Amino acid sequence: MGTIKYVNLSRDVPAGTRINKTENRQRAPCKGIVTEFIIYFPSGTDNLLGVFCGVNQLQLAPINGEIRMSETTVRFPVNEPVDRDDYIWAGLINYSSENEYRAEVYAGIDCETCFKETWNC
Repeated sequence: MGTIKYVNLSRDVPAGTRINKTENRQRAPCKGIVTEFIIYFPSGTDNLLGVFCGVNQLQLAPINGEIRMSETTVRFPVNEPVDRDDYIWAGLINYSSENEYRAEVYAGIDCETCFKETWNC
């Protein structure tokens, strides 16, 4: 199709905090297809960091619930069309009562048409 662009949805998540999809979202940078979500879980999270991702109202990665891991990278292949008014998001939950964790989350988009007003193409 076109050029792959990566939308960065990474955030620091304070202890005991939930960041919902409306607090951590970005407009689609182009018309195209979201092809994957990449989630990196740093060492030391001990399965206390939960992540779930999607487009608009649709949760895509994982389909239900959340994924919690430690010291690994997980790729979720998806095939979801996006256009100018669509939002790509990641929900983040830190179940630790003591430690802040950084959630590294990226959405890969195969771009057909880039929106120069929202993205440096």
